[in-house]
Formats: sequence, C-alpha cells, structure tokens
Amino acid sequence: MTAEQGTFDKIVLEILVNIAACFTTRMIAGLCTFLGRVTGLLLSARRARRTDVQAAEVAG
Repeated sequence: MTAEQGTFDKIVLEILVNIAACFTTRMIAGLCTFLGRVTGLLLSARRARRTDVQAAEVAG
C-alpha cells in the first residue's frame, strides 16, 4: 500500500464518518420532534377528556 493510497483511504473514511454523523444527528432530531408531537397529542387528548368528564359531572 502506498502513502497515496493511505491518504485516499483516510479521506474516504473521513467523508463516511461525516455522513454518518450528519445522518445520526438528523435521525435524533427527527425522533425528538416526533416524540414531542406524540407527547403533545397525548397531553391534549388527555386534557380534552378531562374537560369532557368535568362537563359531564357539571351537567350530570
């Protein structure tokens, strides 16, 4: 293996590492966004149900 080949391999490895890091960061950010939305939906559904129960108790 020549020194030139070793340098090329390092560059390719560096590019692959950068792509993987970028992809991982985007996946984590996407996952956090998704979990935030799901949590928000669950909380708003719970709030709506609580309001329904309170309205039924007042009416009832």
